[in-house]
Amino acid sequence: MKINQLTTSLLKLIYSLSTFGLVRTLGVVKRKVFGEHCVDSAHSHALYNANDEIALEHNIIDYPISPNKKVSIIILNRDRIDLLAKCIDSIISLSTYRNYDIVIVENNSTLPTTRDYYTHVLNAHAEKIVVMDYGTTTEFNFSALNNWAVNQIKSEYLLFLNNDTEVITPNWIEEMLLYAQKPEVGAVGVMLYYPDDTIQHCGFFIGLDGHCASHHNNGVLKDTFKATKDAAIVRKYSAVTAACLMIKRQDFLDVGGFDEETFKVGLNDIDVCLKLREKDKFIVFTPYAELYHNEGSTRGRDHESTRESKRLLGESIIFREKWKPYFTHGDPYYFKFEE
Repeated sequence: MKINQLTTSLLKLIYSLSTFGLVRTLGVVKRKVFGEHCVDSAHSHALYNANDEIALEHNIIDYPISPNKKVSIIILNRDRIDLLAKCIDSIISLSTYRNYDIVIVENNSTLPTTRDYYTHVLNAHAEKIVVMDYGTTTEFNFSALNNWAVNQIKSEYLLFLNNDTEVITPNWIEEMLLYAQKPEVGAVGVMLYYPDDTIQHCGFFIGLDGHCASHHNNGVLKDTFKATKDAAIVRKYSAVTAACLMIKRQDFLDVGGFDEETFKVGLNDIDVCLKLREKDKFIVFTPYAELYHNEGSTRGRDHESTRESKRLLGESIIFREKWKPYFTHGDPYYFKFEE
């Protein structure tokens, strides 16, 4: 076996083991595998090459955040007030950052209790919540709904959030703004857990084994992950999920927003991250902002419906062609395939 082939095989093995929390002592090697750069809180959040030796002690150094930075939290909703109420309650009761508003984008709700809830939260939190009614549509188009909402608001920062999420970290907005405010950063994603305290999302790798996007550490127990050095490292990925995603409004507009023609439901968040990468913007993941994500609760999962499976297949084919280099040369934040 050639040296290059052996190296590639070793990297794949390390990645497979580390995904299940089995590699804990290979800190430098893992940084070589997981990304060309880390954003390390032990060094004033500077950007470091993966080959650099990085201290294991992490002393958090925060950038100053201006309270004048307005954040609009955009939440799409169709009925499912049981989910939306928990999401909004967690934002309002826990969030320490105060310069935000919540924009509920109503689409195709049919239950009277939904309108009743909107009336209730508007009366209770008139200064924080607005409800925008997109109207009735024949199909769900995540991209179009969010793009429409963005065009109605003027906040400097956008925070796209699923209605099936719940805030854990009180300073979650500050932790995202810490990086989103930097001109070289295009988007910021966060740590998401399933309700059983296993990891749902902590970054995407693109093109692994032909998959459009692979969740890093998906299914790993929260306590297992927190026992590793990775739990203290803010790092860069090619993409993060829009289940909780912060982007400067101007950057979002500069790349044309979500693609509402090609990626109506799936892969739109990954596509927008890769478009930001094309403009030399970094995509940052921070483990210091944590939320629960009851994935699939609102729409169900794509593989559970024949229609949705066909839709996802079509989107995937287009995505692979559009972002072909990630499939032929590999994700630069994973490792590059040898020719």
